[in-house]
Amino acid sequence: MKHVFSIDSAIAYQERNWKLRKKSVDLTEKHALPFITISREYGCLGYRVGEALAKILNETYYHIPSWAVYERHLLDRLMEDMHISYELAETLTDSAKSSMADYFRIIFSSYPPEVVLYKKLVETIRILAANGHAIIVGRVGNVITRDMHKGYHVRLIASKEKRIDNIMRHLDVTKKDAKNLLSTKGEVREQFVLSRLRVDMNDPSLYSLVINTTDLDIDQTARFIVKGMELSGIIKPRR
Repeated sequence: MKHVFSIDSAIAYQERNWKLRKKSVDLTEKHALPFITISREYGCLGYRVGEALAKILNETYYHIPSWAVYERHLLDRLMEDMHISYELAETLTDSAKSSMADYFRIIFSSYPPEVVLYKKLVETIRILAANGHAIIVGRVGNVITRDMHKGYHVRLIASKEKRIDNIMRHLDVTKKDAKNLLSTKGEVREQFVLSRLRVDMNDPSLYSLVINTTDLDIDQTARFIVKGMELSGIIKPRR
C-alpha cells in the first residue's frame, strides 16, 4: 500500500503543476527546461539514484517546478488514466502539439504496426520531458527524447559483483536468486522497441555521461550527475 500511496501523491502533485501550465509548454530551445534520462544495467539502482538526484536538485537549486522521478510504475499509471493523460497533454501549446504530431508521423510511419502500439509510451515520456525537471528512469528515455533540447542522458554501469550485491541488499534475496535475476531480468517493452529501432543501449555516444558505479554509492553517483550537468551548462552552478 505504501508504494501505491506514493504514486498517488506524486501524481496529485504533478497534476496541480500541469493545470497551472496549461497550453504554456513549448518545444523550442529558447523555452526548454532541463530534463534527465537514466539508463542502467540491471542492478545499478537507477530509481534510487534518481531519487537522490531529485533531492539534491530540489534542495540546492530551487527549480520550479520541482524535479520529479518517473519510473515504470508511475509511467504506467500516467498512460492508463485517460484524465491524467489529458491533463498532461494539455500543458502543450498548439504549436508544440503540432510539432509532436509531426514527430510521430515521421518517426513511426516507417515502422511495423506493432511498434505503433508503444506510441502512448513515447508520447508520455516526450511530454514529461517537455515540461522539464523530469528524471526519467529506463523505458529507453534517452532514445525517445534524443532530439529534444536541454536533455541530459546518463548511463549507469557496474561490475557484475556490485550489481549482484545491490540486488541482494535492496531486494532482500539470496545470492543465487540475485544471480538468476541478473541473467533473466529485462524490460520486455524496452527490448521490443530497441530491436526494431536498431539502437544499441551500450553505445556511449547515446549519452551525455556514462558512470561506472562499482566504487560509488547512490549519493556519490547522483552528485557526479549534478556536476556533469553544471559543466555541460544544463544547470547553473550554485555560488
